[in-house]
Amino acid sequence: MSSTTLSLNLAVGGVGYFDEKNTNGPYPKPWTDNAGSEADRFWAARAQWLPTWNLDQNNGEDAALKINYVKVWKMKPDP
Repeated sequence: MSSTTLSLNLAVGGVGYFDEKNTNGPYPKPWTDNAGSEADRFWAARAQWLPTWNLDQNNGEDAALKINYVKVWKMKPDP
């Protein structure tokens, strides 16, 4: 019997997911792919992005990753 793992993730400072030319709001992405220390650069730019998370509203719940449910089906293998 084989096992399968489902990972649900919220990550920052990733590479390859956000085009270098894209912006999210008035500021460009605070790191460049393959520059090294992407997460550090993301955190250093928190004065730009952290206010958009509205942590002072609703006890920060609106900024949280929330998963209501996950539904998984077993698929039949191809004959």
